[in-house]
Amino acid sequence: MPAKIPTDKWLRSKLDRLVEMTDLVSRECPDQYSEPEYGFWSIKKEIALMYWIWPFLQIAYNWFDSFYYIDLFAGSGLMKADDVSFVGSPIVAIGSTLSGKKFSQYICFEVDESRKSVLEKRAAVACRHFGTCDAKIFQSDCNIELDKILRDCCPSEKACFLAFVDPQRITDLKWTTLHKLLTHGKGDVILNFPTMPITRNLRVPESENALTDFFGDDLWRQVEPNAEAILGYFMRKMSVHRSQVESLPVKDEQNRRLYDLIFATGSKGMKNALVDLKNRLSRIQTKDIRGLYSVVVGDQKQLADFPPEN
Repeated sequence: MPAKIPTDKWLRSKLDRLVEMTDLVSRECPDQYSEPEYGFWSIKKEIALMYWIWPFLQIAYNWFDSFYYIDLFAGSGLMKADDVSFVGSPIVAIGSTLSGKKFSQYICFEVDESRKSVLEKRAAVACRHFGTCDAKIFQSDCNIELDKILRDCCPSEKACFLAFVDPQRITDLKWTTLHKLLTHGKGDVILNFPTMPITRNLRVPESENALTDFFGDDLWRQVEPNAEAILGYFMRKMSVHRSQVESLPVKDEQNRRLYDLIFATGSKGMKNALVDLKNRLSRIQTKDIRGLYSVVVGDQKQLADFPPEN
């Protein structure tokens, strides 16, 4: 078994890929980014997705005929932290697809017309560059249109999916939507659980309806009002549909817990990959990503300053 790459080299390799993808698509509508402005902690989500695709496709090709990537909150394909831009999840998914084992289709939901239009342009560039199929991008609210689009574009027989679910607010995602996804055949889910917004709103009367929609019932009221307890309750609901459900907290540079990445799979083959990914990501802090990303971008710019050899 080959030796594992040390964490710093592993992180550098992932950031190199993100910068490559960013340089590729940022020429399209360069002044347009997804809102709100993100922090460097968001790159952990992109790294997790990039990592997950390789073992997912390797295993899926042994058991299924078709393989779908589904993004419920796709954005514009480009985000910004401070003065640094980096690609969002749809471009990461396209750019991380294996050359010999490709997704059958990319299915993206983006409710905002402007972001949807920009994502179409950026995804087209990425799909051509990486030699994948085109991406289907729907200007739709996943909470309303998920059923229909899954039926039309992602059959459940002899097919599996990898879904990336990244709500920004507690009002963005309803449990009924996630439940439809989890019960639509075989598939893995990477979900951004908005820990800080939820814990802040647990005792806010005006947020009760949104929280009930998010959790799918009002039993959240009986859970201890802290991050671990409320996250555990949500994960137990997901574990009804997937045998492996794990989480990883993501913190900012002041060590504040912002959200938790939840990984859900029914594949025994993905268990080792999940353990390895958690181990790697748990050793990486936001300040590490900020510092190394700046180095990677700086190195790229320095290389661009050299004239091409004759």
